[in-house]
Formats: sequence, structure tokens, C-alpha cells
Amino acid sequence: MGQACTSADIAAFTEDFRPPYPYRNEALKFSEMEVYEHTGDPQFKLVRAKLYDSYFRIRDQLEYLVKRDQDPFNIVIHKYDSDFISINMFFDFPIRLEDFVSTKLTIPEVWSMLGYVSAALAKLQQQKQHYNNINPKGIFRVYTIEQQYVYKLADPFLFHNQIMKSFYSPIMYYKTHPEHDLFKSDTFSLGLVCVYSLGFKKTEILFKQDGFDFELLDDIITRFKLPLYFDRLLRSMLEADEYGRPDPIQLSISVSNYTKAYKLPELKTVMVVYNKQILKTAQSPDATESIIDIRTPDNKVLEQPKAPRVEILQGHLPYTNGCYYVGSYNAKTKKREGRGIFFSKEGNKLIQGTFLNDLPEGDEIEMWREDALDDTTHVDLSNWEYFKGEVAKGMKQGKGELRFKNQNYFRGTFIDDAVCGSGVYYYQSHSVEGIWMNDKFIAEH
Repeated sequence: MGQACTSADIAAFTEDFRPPYPYRNEALKFSEMEVYEHTGDPQFKLVRAKLYDSYFRIRDQLEYLVKRDQDPFNIVIHKYDSDFISINMFFDFPIRLEDFVSTKLTIPEVWSMLGYVSAALAKLQQQKQHYNNINPKGIFRVYTIEQQYVYKLADPFLFHNQIMKSFYSPIMYYKTHPEHDLFKSDTFSLGLVCVYSLGFKKTEILFKQDGFDFELLDDIITRFKLPLYFDRLLRSMLEADEYGRPDPIQLSISVSNYTKAYKLPELKTVMVVYNKQILKTAQSPDATESIIDIRTPDNKVLEQPKAPRVEILQGHLPYTNGCYYVGSYNAKTKKREGRGIFFSKEGNKLIQGTFLNDLPEGDEIEMWREDALDDTTHVDLSNWEYFKGEVAKGMKQGKGELRFKNQNYFRGTFIDDAVCGSGVYYYQSHSVEGIWMNDKFIAEH
């Protein structure tokens, strides 16, 4: 459990953090909350929250809090104190999956999320507990003191129960059978969360009046073009016959085995409570084990090496194919770095906005194509003439807009340089709202 402390301890605890700012999150059970950002690494944040109630209810809550087992797969409570009228605590700053997944979540990131959440569910299954309706409101990304992002489940002690029927397993949604395997229903729900995270946001359209649309789901997974191991495992999680699915323990083992076989990044399951010192951690040999390893080296927490000085010039950068760039660039590497415009050899704009390590990167990048054709409909969006929106590492990622030579245009979500997810295609006289995958139209809303 996090450390119990006094108000003086709290003052000392917050010395390494900036002054707090107010915070609201309707999923949390607190009405009074604020966020503290660490001065060494602003990405590392803690929520300070107060829970007010009657003496007896606070006493019961405090008794539970003292006995509560910390778990690396749940939100970690770092410190708390109580005056028996209120409980004051510091815990991990939670970023709800539903809130950030619309911008960008790559296949490796979804695989990482699957690993963390399946391990958490496996631990619950070992304790003969099931989660009941895994969904994007109950999964959080947390930036830890080890300076990495991990995924965690909502803890009922801190969070209100968040139900989303569009992530039910079919046997629960249609109530086709009074008895079923609740653990394998959790597996199905987690499979739908993976589909959602990969770009298909409207899972509710899979639940038709006459039954679940497994055919459409199969087509969606095919269009993701996942690595073979991920495609195979995801399809097994979303089997129509629930008894053909792995339970969370089997699923977690499969993720671990595939991760080792394909030499993918291992899960970091170490749990560390912040204590104003660098906390070096040991990697757990078992993805479902929690290790707490607190050491005290001389350096302060979260100190980072100074970035090497980069000389940025403003000017004209020519290319051997006749294209040229005007703007900021790295004097040493001659790579585009900062704001600028990239032109074709004919002098037409191709890219305008900000660049990072020679690739366009930012929230308002503009791109043009010189080979676009006139004949374009909502069925295939790959033949665009102009794009404006969010770009990461040179690829369209997040929200954006496409315009076509025939004056039609599209607004929606992009993943890995293609339209993936919800959007609206605007003709001159009407519009089509629907779901696209890899630039191809799948279904109308």
C-alpha cells in the first residue's frame, strides 16, 4: 500500500512538483482533485484527490485502504493521509484509452495494451474474479516513474463502474443463454477494445438487431493487415463460439509466448512508489508478478541527460531530383527541422508545416499531390489531392481533412497514413457518414 503520512510529509512530498492545477475526471470518485507535474519530467504527473464523507464511512474506507494490495496493473496510490472526515491521496495520473486513442495508436502500442490488460485479467481470474465489461473507459495509460507508458485497469476503489454495451460479448448483449463463461466474455470485450484501438471506433454497428455481425468483424480485422501472430490471436479472442476463445490466463500466456518468439518489447511490470529518489527497478521474469525494488543512488529522481546542441539554419535546401525546401534545417545533417515548405521541381508546394528529423510532424500539416485524378467517390479515398491535419513521422495520424480534384472532401480519422475509422465524405449535393479502413469504405452509419 502507499505510505500513510502527515500534512508535513505531504508538503515535503510535493517539493519536486510544480504548483498544482485543477483536474476533472467524471470516472473518478472524487469531487476535489488537482494535478501535480514533476519539475524534472513534466510527463510524470500525480493526481491529488480528496474524498469527503461521514466519520463511519471514511473509517471503513481508510480500513480498506490500509489493507489494499498495490498491484502494478492497477492505478498505484503513492501517499495518503486522513483526518477521519476526509481521505487525501496521491495516485497515478490516468489517461483514459477513450480520450487519447483517437489520435494515434500503432500496432505495437495495441499489442502492448493487450499484454498489460490480459495480464491484469489473468491475475483476477487466478483470484476467481472477472472484470465484467472491459471497455475504453476502464483502461488507462499511465506514465510511470521509470519514464515509460504502461496500461492499467480502473480500480473500483478509485473509479465509478463504466459500462459500454457496445463492448459486451454477444452472449451477454443478446442474453441468448443464462449461463456462460464470464472470463471468456472478458476476453471477447478486450478483443473489441483492440479493434477499437486499431481504428474501428463504431463497435455498436456490429450489434445488429438479428445478431452480431461476425462477417463484418472478420472483414475489419483483415483490413488491419496485422502481423500473423496478432491477427491469429485477435481472431481467437473474437470467436463466435465462446468456448473456442482463450480465457484471460491462456490469453496472457499466448501474448507472452508470442512476445518472446518474435522478440517484441517485454512488459515492464515493476511497481514503484514515488519517494523523492531515483527508484531503480528489476524486470519481473513473470509478466503477472509485481516487484517492488526501492534503492537510493546519489542522483535526484528523473534527472535526464542534456540534449546535444543542434544548430538550426534558415534558408534554401536543394535536392538532387530538382525539388527544394525553404525553411529551418539542421546545419550538420542537412535534414529538415522546424517550420518550412517543401516544393516540387516545378515550384509547386508539396508539404507545408513543421518537420522533425526530416519528416513532417505536427497538428496542422498541409500536403499536396500532383498525380491526383478527377474521378473520386467515397468508396476509395486514396486518390486525394490535398490533406490538412495531424501527422506523425511523415504519416497521417489522427484527425484530418482530404480534398479531391472534383471538389469533394472528407473529414475523419487517419491511422498509419490511411483513413481508418469514422468520417464523413461530402459530395456537392449530399454527404456519406460511415466507417473506412485503409482508405476503403466499409459501412455506412
